[in-house]
Amino acid sequence: MLNLSATMERVLEERTRQLVLPPVDDPTGISELSYSSDCAKGIAAVSVPPPTQSQLRRERRVERCQQVVALFDSGHSQAAISNILGIERKTIRRWLRRGQFPERKPPHRKPPKVSHFADYLQQRWNEGCHNTSRLYHEIQQQGYGGKRSMVARFVGGWRTTGKAHLPRVLKESLPNMPPFSSPAPLRR
Repeated sequence: MLNLSATMERVLEERTRQLVLPPVDDPTGISELSYSSDCAKGIAAVSVPPPTQSQLRRERRVERCQQVVALFDSGHSQAAISNILGIERKTIRRWLRRGQFPERKPPHRKPPKVSHFADYLQQRWNEGCHNTSRLYHEIQQQGYGGKRSMVARFVGGWRTTGKAHLPRVLKESLPNMPPFSSPAPLRR
């Protein structure tokens, strides 16, 4: 049940923007921008961006840790704190031994194998080759051992439109061809 509730919290946190009701019109007529004392000079203060999901989760963990410490200082046992807050005793013991809130380490991920071929892929992309399979086969011959999908994901960020665009020099060198028309339907 603990895992389920924690997972549900995480899922709902990720969708908070979809769950928030639209703002109600402010009867005072004050806009969303907050103004500082420099307002008389016409300078608006920069509004603070809303906290991210990871920041909200961290704040909640800090509050839980503070609750654990407060309950322990008031004389509750670790088992009683576990029952009250619904946290594993192992976690409570670890927090109390530490003496301060344990910060999480940032995840350490190795860069994808395809990043070793970034310069070559960028060069080929600028030359007009936007075919992921072709790019994959070319770097595979140079020693790339990863999957095609990683190449597609890597170059996918470079696609600004749904169509591959040819450099202007190539477009001008192509002969003007009439538009393609479908053949007449076959009659039996």
